[in-house]
Amino acid sequence: MVTVHLIALSFVFLTMVISDIQAVQWFFGKKQVLSEEHLRRSHYAMWAGLIAMIVSGMFLAYPEADYLLHNVYFIAKLLFVATLIVNAVLIGRIMHIATTTPFATLSSHEKIVLLSSGAMSLVSWIAAASIGFFVL
Repeated sequence: MVTVHLIALSFVFLTMVISDIQAVQWFFGKKQVLSEEHLRRSHYAMWAGLIAMIVSGMFLAYPEADYLLHNVYFIAKLLFVATLIVNAVLIGRIMHIATTTPFATLSSHEKIVLLSSGAMSLVSWIAAASIGFFVL
């Protein structure tokens, strides 16, 4: 099950890098808008990877559930994963903005929401992976 978990993590990481390259190009104006098809596929791929990691993580954690449910680091990891789930729902609701509007023309509020979501995603992925690799 560790192999499945690590393959899912690798898949998510690759999908995230490809998506973030597109987002940076949009942010800096190298692309006026992003492809709706690409965003939709990337979003579904991220969901698939996240679900695969959650399911494989449940199988990995189950034998040590009594210990892990009292481990502050494991609880923190669960909170970061919950943040990823909530953020993925938010991204699904706002990603259409990038398919119709250049970043430079967005309102300050829209920019803050998009950049906050991206930052939240980055921090949560790094934190959850770091706790998994280095602490647990």
